[in-house]
Amino acid sequence: MPSETRLILQMTRNSILRSKEEVTITEKINWSEVFSISYRNNIAPFLFDQIMKIEEKSHIDDSVFQKWKQCTMFTSVAEYRKNFALRQIFGEAKKAGIDLILFKGPILANLYPNYALRASCDTDILIKDADKDLLFGLVEKLGYHRILVSEDNVYTFESKQYNHRLELHTTLYGQHTGPRIDVLNAMELTKKDSLREMEACGMKVITLGYVEQLIYLMFHMIKHFTLEGISLRHLLDIVLYINAYIDRIDKDIFWSAMQRLGYDSCCIVFFSLGIQYMGLDERILIKRKVSDVKVVNQLLMDIMNHGLVREENKKVFQLWGMMEPYMVGTTRARQGKKSNFITFLKPIDKKYDYARKYKILLPICWIHKVCSYIYSRYILNNGVYTPLEKVKIAESRLDLLQDVGLIEKR
Repeated sequence: MPSETRLILQMTRNSILRSKEEVTITEKINWSEVFSISYRNNIAPFLFDQIMKIEEKSHIDDSVFQKWKQCTMFTSVAEYRKNFALRQIFGEAKKAGIDLILFKGPILANLYPNYALRASCDTDILIKDADKDLLFGLVEKLGYHRILVSEDNVYTFESKQYNHRLELHTTLYGQHTGPRIDVLNAMELTKKDSLREMEACGMKVITLGYVEQLIYLMFHMIKHFTLEGISLRHLLDIVLYINAYIDRIDKDIFWSAMQRLGYDSCCIVFFSLGIQYMGLDERILIKRKVSDVKVVNQLLMDIMNHGLVREENKKVFQLWGMMEPYMVGTTRARQGKKSNFITFLKPIDKKYDYARKYKILLPICWIHKVCSYIYSRYILNNGVYTPLEKVKIAESRLDLLQDVGLIEKR
């Protein structure tokens, strides 16, 4: 394991456990690489306190230290502004008698030493379909504008003033359908008697129950892991959540849910990584054996390398059509390369809805797809993979999913 990766994990563990143990630098460190890895894993602000402690006794390149400091300050200011905007929304919704269920974001940020150290992309709120129009008008009066291109059952609004993106969900699972989503729906994670009130980031909010939230967080993390990979921040959130609520999470219900979803083996690997490197409370395993070190380290390297695709200016979620069947549970066993190539013939994207509705229009869809590919790759130059690149990356991703026990062997 590279010394930079080992140092990041040690700092992360110390921060999670609020440890007074000092990080000792005994080998040459490329501080620029340490910052780069931390930044692309969305944990640089979280680690800044550790960096300041190291700076007191060991020399960190001044340019890197200042960059880290600026990143932390920028993130904090941005999160305070988003939080202010969110308080306005909740205040107006309360006046209008609209029930909002907050999940993920602020619920997790509340577990950080300071909630503003968790950089957020958006804020997710579950709403009733009947409240939709009233709430839309409310957020628009607060200066938000609607983004028309959005996932089914998820309505996205943005505020330029607060640089805040709001995602209003009428279902926890967006447009996804399939056997795994059916299982999740049957669990009723949002049933009224399981919801709880709490204070998060200075606001009184309603959120999912302790075990229900963890079940959803695992689904959300594994969804991203399947479709495009995850950053260390995803796992950091899970570790902080479990450590904070270990005595309130019904572990039997949780593991029963993981088994029904087909996540149990994969979940053990993730938790083994958390226990070995991040200070995760091992009681969450309920006497289950930790995974083999080789598999754990393989998963770790995949996570730590997250973001390299973005640094190469590649568009995300390009493997959606190939990987979604594994994510929603339509396909549990690994399929051959041929099935990946067949994906190119399917009208998966929303802009090809006409071919889903009228099969006779499939040839037009194929021409449309070829033209879209040429335009995106060669005219816009926006980082689109070739078909062969997609299949190669998908096969590599499937190898890892198979190794961690998320899909069965062919």
